[in-house]
Formats: sequence, C-alpha cells, structure tokens
Amino acid sequence: MKPYKHTGQAAALAPKRAAAPPRLRDVPHFGTVLAASFAAFAGWSLLLPVVPMAVARGGGTAVQAGATTTAFMAATVLAQILVSTMLRRWGYRVVLVAGCLLLALPCTLMLLRTPLIWWYGIAVLRGFGFGLLTVATTALVGRLCPQQVWGRATGMQGAVIGCATTISLPGGLAVANTTGMGVAVAIGALLPVLALLGLLRVPPLRERSPRSDDTIPSHEKGWLLTSSLVMTLTGAAFGCLTTLVPIGISAGSYDAELLLLLIGALSMTGRYGAGICVDRWGPGRILVVALVIGTASLCMLGFGSHSSTLWLLAAAAAAFGLAYGVVQTETIVVTYMLAGTSGIALASTYYNIGVDMGIGIGSLTQGAAVELVGVPTALATSGVFTAAAIIPAVMAVRHLRGRNSSPI
Repeated sequence: MKPYKHTGQAAALAPKRAAAPPRLRDVPHFGTVLAASFAAFAGWSLLLPVVPMAVARGGGTAVQAGATTTAFMAATVLAQILVSTMLRRWGYRVVLVAGCLLLALPCTLMLLRTPLIWWYGIAVLRGFGFGLLTVATTALVGRLCPQQVWGRATGMQGAVIGCATTISLPGGLAVANTTGMGVAVAIGALLPVLALLGLLRVPPLRERSPRSDDTIPSHEKGWLLTSSLVMTLTGAAFGCLTTLVPIGISAGSYDAELLLLLIGALSMTGRYGAGICVDRWGPGRILVVALVIGTASLCMLGFGSHSSTLWLLAAAAAAFGLAYGVVQTETIVVTYMLAGTSGIALASTYYNIGVDMGIGIGSLTQGAAVELVGVPTALATSGVFTAAAIIPAVMAVRHLRGRNSSPI
C-alpha cells in the first residue's frame, strides 16, 4: 500500500482548530478606556459625599444637602435617556469629552462663595455629564471588544470602576476633613480632566443610524427592559444595604465600615470572575444562583444584626458583594446579546438606568421601612428585591437561548 500523501485538497477538508479567543490586552484602546473610566468615576465618587457636606457646613439643612444628590441623580438619568441618540449624531469621542468637561468644570464654582441655589445647578450639570459617561463608557467597551470576550471586558471594567469608587468615597471625606474642602474639590475636578486626555485617543466611532436594517426590532426592546429590570431590583437591594448598614450595625462604628469594604471588594471579584465564566460557558449560567445567594445573604445580615455577630455579618456582606458583582456582569452581557452589536448603546442605556433607578428606589423604600419595623427587619426584607429579580432573569435568559441557534 502506498503511503498517504497529504494533498492540498485533503488539508482543506481536514477539521480546522478553533481560533483562540483574543486577549484583552491586544484589543486596541481597551486599556485607555479602563484608565479613563477609573479617573472619571473616581472624580465622581470622591465628591459624592463632599458636596452635601459642603452645603451643610455652609448653613444648609440636611434636606437641602441631600437634595443636591437627588438633583445630581435626576440629571444623570435624563442624560442616560439621551445618550443613544447623541452617540449616533456626534459619536463616542464628542460625548465622552462633553461628559468629562461637565463633570469637571462646574467644580470651579464650588470654590466661590455661591448661593445655595447655585449648588443645585452645579449638581445638575455634573449629573448630566456623569450620565453621559456611564452609558458611553459601558457601550464603548462593547464596541471595541469582540463578542467572545464581552464577559471579561465588562467584568474588568466593572472591577476598575468598583476599585475607583471604593477608594474615592472614603478618600474624599478624608481629604476634605484633613486638608480642606478646596483641595477635595480640586482633586475631584482634576480626575475627569485626566480621563478626558485619555479619551481623546478613542477613535471617532458612531452608533449606527436607527434606519439601518440591523437595528433592534421593536418586539425585542421589551426583552431589554426585562433584562434591565434585573439590575433595577438588584440595585434596589444594594441601595438598601448601603443605606441601612452604616446607620444600623454597631451604630456606624468600624464594623459597618468593614462590611461596606467587604461588599465593595467582593463585588469587584464577582464582576471579573463572572466575566471569565460568561466567556467560557455563555451568559446566564450563574445568574440565578447569584440572585439566590444575594437573597440569602440579606436575610443573614438582617438576622445577624440582632446579635451583631461579626463573623456572621462579615460572611453575609462578602456573599452579597460577590453575588452583586456576578449579577452586574451577567446582566450587562445578557443585555448586549439581546441587543446585538447594532444596539450596544441602547443596551448600555437600559442597563445603567436600571442600576441608578434601583439604587434610588431601594434607599428610599427601605429608609422609610426602618421607621416602621427597624433596621434588622428592613435589612432582611430587602431580600425581596433580589428574589423578585429571579423571574425577569429566567425570562431573559430563556428568551436569549431560544433565539440563538447555537447553545450559549
């Protein structure tokens, strides 16, 4: 028998090896977007507690001080609604630069002796800029990165933003109390400017026209809403936790600070860890499990706060942080998949509005619940939000799997 010769035709018929997924460090401009996201979100979170404190020190009441944050978040949601249209008209670079400037420039007015009403105008301008940045930076990651690495890319961006927030929230208060309000405001203004310098390198991408043939069908937009509802409900639980833990556990002592630190740190771990799982097994595989863990951990926090058993509270806080990070990454990738590459900006809009609305709803409702049932019960019942999120999560994932011909 003659030896087999590997002809060109035989080589063509031979099975091809699957291409290795691209590495994130090889994605053009991804590192720049991560660095800019860190700087911009650090500037936002650094001044988030400082502005109400400045209003209170200037003679404003607690309600007037808190209203600055309300004005900020209201403007944020308004901007998020408009971002998709702005990205189609002017492109990513223009929207991102505008967001950084609006977040930074109004800070200069804080250094002057301004009337109280000006503080609300400053909050609205900065909130609008922050809304532009939240949607555009999230959508930009989806545009720059291939679909095979959406999980790791969004997970890494979430971890970077979480790291910036974890450092800057307490850092802003520390700087304001030790070196003065002016220094804190100056740093809060400088950080978005540094982000701007990096974002100028982003290519002039634009979202596709709504008249394109590959835009999201109208009947599919309802599923984007279903997916974003998962983050609204989970964000509400997060808002409950960040509101109730400082005022209800150990009277705001170091124990509460430890729990919030655990939540932030494990959330970052959960976000990137879930991204690895999503890229390997597909989105939605561990979403429901994370929601169940989140529900159980909130119940543990509620019951554990009766006795203030630190190890139980720490375990519950760590579990919730991990679950919350997983839900964030899983949900944004599911929303991307539902929208497709032509609807990245709209998917980011739904997701970010869901998060911000949820945090506001949770803080408001459970803050009122404390007056009726006390902190431990209010904490435990916060698990209703994550439990309710299981229903839209299952619906969105089932629809996505049914729509795709290949298993996810």
